[in-house]
Amino acid sequence: MQDQLSIGEIASRRIRLKYLERGNSEGPVLLFLHGLNDHNRTFDSLIQPFLDDYRIITPDLRGHGDSEWVQGGGYNQLDYLYDLYRLISDLRLAPVTLIGHSLGGAVVALLAGVFPSMVDRLILMEAMGLWIPDEGHSSISERLKGWIDQLTLQEPKTQKKIPSVEAAYERMHEANPNLTEETARHLAFHGIRKNSDETYSWKYDYYTRGHDFSLRHEESVEIWKQISCPVLVVNAKNGLSHRIGHNDTLRYFDRVRLEILDDAGHWIYHDQLTQMRKLIKDFIRSDFD
Repeated sequence: MQDQLSIGEIASRRIRLKYLERGNSEGPVLLFLHGLNDHNRTFDSLIQPFLDDYRIITPDLRGHGDSEWVQGGGYNQLDYLYDLYRLISDLRLAPVTLIGHSLGGAVVALLAGVFPSMVDRLILMEAMGLWIPDEGHSSISERLKGWIDQLTLQEPKTQKKIPSVEAAYERMHEANPNLTEETARHLAFHGIRKNSDETYSWKYDYYTRGHDFSLRHEESVEIWKQISCPVLVVNAKNGLSHRIGHNDTLRYFDRVRLEILDDAGHWIYHDQLTQMRKLIKDFIRSDFD
């Protein structure tokens, strides 16, 4: 089957959110959700073996890719959670297999816990876990002051300008030296937009980098415990320090398996594309129990 893209759009709390659809329109649904400051074209290589048999949905998170930015507000996991719920509901995708990377992994895990019947299987790739180690030792006043300080520093910033597509590729490759040239160019090309002065800027809103304390650790854990579907956690040997599956967090999941891939960093499906494809394929086609 040819990789024919269909561009769709939904509205969530007045924000226009873009998504791509491809693959077998009659097949089971696989929904891939990208991470922070990424975009939905990041999965183009990963999804290739699944196009003949599955309906593939890849959204752009709010403030990312071709989805709209938030005006007069910020970004947090609960906003992303609602957007994902809206997408699955509006397109009538449930029950769906959710596959998320980094921030996207954190969001799909929340949806699987809050709405267990909507999710058939869950795959978490380097998913953000309990990543604020001192949270339990800070008061709400201290957390709010830190949040306000961060926003104050962000206010005068403007979106960085990049002189050319080639410069965007060079920055992408410098930041992620493990990427092949082809992959780095692909990600850079789809990750920038052209400005009126002939320069380029990254598509993501820099406000997405703001501190998010919409959920405390114990609240995340409570939600994870409600997940009823089989869960595959795939982490990299050289990945982030705070990931679902590490720091004793695997115990909060019931039907779960953890895989750790060598020679890979946080962008695990780019560093170990073949292994990641195989793990996904075996997991969604096998009897987990």
